[in-house]
Amino acid sequence: MDIEWAKDGLSGDLFILQARPETIHRGQNKKSIQVYQLKTKSKVLVEGKAVGEKVAQGKVRIIQDLQQMDQFQPGEVLVIEKTDPDWEPVIKKAAAIVTDRGGEPVMPLLLVGNLGYRQ
Repeated sequence: MDIEWAKDGLSGDLFILQARPETIHRGQNKKSIQVYQLKTKSKVLVEGKAVGEKVAQGKVRIIQDLQQMDQFQPGEVLVIEKTDPDWEPVIKKAAAIVTDRGGEPVMPLLLVGNLGYRQ
């Protein structure tokens, strides 16, 4: 079930905005598990929360604002402050997306889901 939540900034109350059947994992074979293993060890540079279950690699491209989108090359790892629909042109070409802001990963999931990416 895909449930969209909102938290009231003043009261702290949680509200359900909408609920619908999930689509991200539709069509996956639920009886198999994929295991990824790094071939080499290295120093961990940063840690965070993953939204997906795949492994990606590529040259890192840090983009500060939308005017720099033309610098992004297909297959690079996109590093931006936060996602919104304006980033769709480069998200289509990214091997992976890293955002600076924490919080719920709703927008990246909606964007990649709408673009037809499936895990």
